[in-house]
Amino acid sequence: MNRPLLVVSGLAVLLTTLGYCHILYHATVVHHLADRPAYLVGIIAAAVIGVLSFVGGVLLLLAARRQSPR
Repeated sequence: MNRPLLVVSGLAVLLTTLGYCHILYHATVVHHLADRPAYLVGIIAAAVIGVLSFVGGVLLLLAARRQSPR
């Protein structure tokens, strides 16, 4: 894969994850939706997806770093 494409993709995934975490924060802290059991299960699932998304973005950036010419 092309190195600039990996860098742009990694940064896009990290920025999307940042927005996703911001929405998750507002759903739990600001609107107090974590008090309801059904929402709590959804929030836990969303947190797992957010962590996996962050890991994917970091892996894309590490793959771009490994492809850098020396």
